[in-house]
Amino acid sequence: FEDWCFTIMLLLVIVSCFCIIVARSLQDSPPTNPFGFYCVDGIGDYRGIDFIQESEMFVPKGANPRPLESHSSSNVYDTYNADECRRVRRPWNAMEQSERDLYISGLLELRKRGQMDMDQDELVAVASVHDNIFGSVTHQDSDYLFWHGYLVWELESRIRNLGGEWRCFGMPYWDWTHEYDHEDDSEIPYIYQTGLGGYGDPNNYWAVNDFSWDVSTDAYWSPIKKDAECSAVGDVCPVCAMKRVGLDFMSQASSSIKSAAGNGAAIVNIDTFADFSRWVVMECGLPHAIDNSYDPIWYLFHSMESYYQAMFVNCHGFDDLDNLEGN
Repeated sequence: FEDWCFTIMLLLVIVSCFCIIVARSLQDSPPTNPFGFYCVDGIGDYRGIDFIQESEMFVPKGANPRPLESHSSSNVYDTYNADECRRVRRPWNAMEQSERDLYISGLLELRKRGQMDMDQDELVAVASVHDNIFGSVTHQDSDYLFWHGYLVWELESRIRNLGGEWRCFGMPYWDWTHEYDHEDDSEIPYIYQTGLGGYGDPNNYWAVNDFSWDVSTDAYWSPIKKDAECSAVGDVCPVCAMKRVGLDFMSQASSSIKSAAGNGAAIVNIDTFADFSRWVVMECGLPHAIDNSYDPIWYLFHSMESYYQAMFVNCHGFDDLDNLEGN
């Protein structure tokens, strides 16, 4: 009987020790991902840009984001207040409206300083590049992500260059997966409820200004003639109201916007950058109403693409140049 007691007590001690070891290891390990994969925790960093992660793609839904110290070196070509502060990009969806207003006010300040002059307006200087001949080519070749990422970087830089409250501005990214699984066009898209206007006026050539966005055409104008002529009330070319054509955003989104789980799995499972680039172009579509480089949402969308690129680079070790040498 004594031998049995000793054996049972010994087993209990062993089991207790094992449980303690497992519990401690779980405390030190990254949070369990509900989708069965894990890459980085809290932050994606790439080319001197930090992406603060608050999406459910790589951390458990509802978990608090835990920004880490960035691993990427500073961008030696960054001359826009880089010595004072890095470019930290956060999800537009998770921001307070007061934080979003920094982007909105920065855009409006750029436009104000441009004095409605095509040659002086800094947004026009960036946005017009997307409409040149090379813009139609880059959507079909390997520099798609780099080229669009650079346009986002340029607008971000010009807002930082305003100084003052904008000196440390980082371009937010729109986590479009929040629009996933909404097929009813009677619903208002989430992105249309965040201070950047919504649907255009169907009775005024789809003009957004002074309809769903409390910003006048003079304060934010678009010279582009895409899907609608410069024919809204008060339009005098090139100072035309920003247009968002159509009321079918949600049905478009249902075919072009995937879930966070699906996108996260693709980022992890795709092996080559060429295949990843093709996946971004083919599977991460932008509803046509906001597929316009003069639309403020366009930059938030492409900032999200840059975030995906940073995650892909980090997940697959392409940011570790020492280990890539000779491979």
